[in-house]
Amino acid sequence: MKVLVFGGTTEGRLLARELSALGAQVTVSVATALGAEELRGVPPLTVCVGRKDARQMRLPDALLIGAAQAVSVLPGLSRTGLTVAAGLYRGAKAEFSLEYSFLLAVPFWLGAGIIRIIQGCVAGVTAARLPAYLAGAIVCVLAARFALASLRQLTRKKSWSHFAFYSWAAAVFSIFLFLIT
Repeated sequence: MKVLVFGGTTEGRLLARELSALGAQVTVSVATALGAEELRGVPPLTVCVGRKDARQMRLPDALLIGAAQAVSVLPGLSRTGLTVAAGLYRGAKAEFSLEYSFLLAVPFWLGAGIIRIIQGCVAGVTAARLPAYLAGAIVCVLAARFALASLRQLTRKKSWSHFAFYSWAAAVFSIFLFLIT
């Protein structure tokens, strides 16, 4: 039996050792050389060290990340959060996962824009309104670029605590608004 274990935790490493002792062909994925060192001397483990970049991603990786994006249409789920988490789960570098997540959003944004244009034409929106819609599209693109740049900076610094506080504050505010309406 072949098994892949993400060995970034003590439990993951223990699981890999136990499965190997039971005769399974175990491949352990760890992010750092320290993680590999923790597994040295445990035969017959195969240890993969490091995070994947764009050249190392494969079809199963892309399919799982795409499936995460598809699930993210459910209310209350973050498309970016799910796709980045799926990328990290598949062993991708954090910055690549973030950029890939935004790249995956482009077809959604274009599709939604085309649908809205068609709906506007059917509803009788005239060409005189085009500058307002174009301005909105430009602001959307600029906001997306700003968001990506901000998230890249957070990813490089590995400092997500501010984002966590923002998320909690947004959640509390949303619940408050829900309760008063």
